[in-house]
Amino acid sequence: MKLLDAISRQALLPRHREHVTSFIWENAGSYKIDAVSCPEDWADEKTEVKLDVDLPSDLERLTTIFSGASFTWSVPEILSAWRAR
Repeated sequence: MKLLDAISRQALLPRHREHVTSFIWENAGSYKIDAVSCPEDWADEKTEVKLDVDLPSDLERLTTIFSGASFTWSVPEILSAWRAR
């Protein structure tokens, strides 16, 4: 929370307010950044999994795909629904 509070005070450009990670990447020397590998059984080379909502059409698509979803779903369950679309 301390980090997000500090970034909130520093990141004043609209693009940084919308996507906080852009501020971090543009100031990478000030932060410890580490990539996390995707478990092999979650990887899908055939399709790009896109679960972010940038446009109304994204929200419509995800609402349709995950209409029966619950906050208790595991990552494999989410990926299964995505792949079955």
